[in-house]
Amino acid sequence: MAYPLHEWVAQVCWDVLLNRAGTTFRKLQEARKSGLDAARAIQLMLAQNSMIKRPELEAYGTLQVGFRPDIYAARLRALILQGAQPCRSVLGRYLSMWTKRIALSSCTLVS
Repeated sequence: MAYPLHEWVAQVCWDVLLNRAGTTFRKLQEARKSGLDAARAIQLMLAQNSMIKRPELEAYGTLQVGFRPDIYAARLRALILQGAQPCRSVLGRYLSMWTKRIALSSCTLVS
């Protein structure tokens, strides 16, 4: 899969996208980890896509990186209020990751 990293970096900054907590990044030599800038971080993420923080939710021109149930609930509510009709599989995928139930009132599911 091709990742639009340059576009994402313009939206949320490379530091947000880079998964520093993952083992791939932690196993890098210290020289490769120090003094990072956008260009070097993008090179690392393109070389090893496990260095890209997951999940990425790109919808209606916005990008959410990483998973936080409260932010996902707010984003899904906003999308639904804008008239989006997320398909059951996409909604189920994100809802199943949550540790608590979040009521999405006035949600129209389509198959």
